[in-house]
Amino acid sequence: MKKLQTLRCCLSKISKADQQDMERLYTSAQTRKFLGGALSAQAAREKIDRLILDREEIFAVRLKENGALLGLVYLNPYYDTPACELSYEFLPEFWGQGYACEVLSELLRYCGQERGEKELLAETQQKNTASRRLLEKLGFEQEKELTRFGERQMVYRKILK
Repeated sequence: MKKLQTLRCCLSKISKADQQDMERLYTSAQTRKFLGGALSAQAAREKIDRLILDREEIFAVRLKENGALLGLVYLNPYYDTPACELSYEFLPEFWGQGYACEVLSELLRYCGQERGEKELLAETQQKNTASRRLLEKLGFEQEKELTRFGERQMVYRKILK
């Protein structure tokens, strides 16, 4: 997996060394509010073990200055379609500082220029207005609404040039 960089962040494959910080991410009620809720510590550890072995592209997002884990970004197949989905989650202490926009902008470049993706999809809960604003700022357009996991979801599409 390629390592990517932005002005303030570096993105690389997740590893066992990230387990403690990833556990904080997955057990945080605030982070997981629109992602099905916080996981128990045991469920988080099991999920992390599976993700480390996963072949999909899952990037750990870290600060360049000190290596602190900010969050995760995922590129994976969108359910039963050939489309690629971009998804993300960041620890609350890094919200509102432009990190997500910075990192996702680099991922859009990477997907279009290096992976050859023609488009990306992103799905978020209708109630997650911050995520919806971010996707729209990045040029994603709302494609449809659906109900998944008992909640209204918004599916966004971004055509990559």
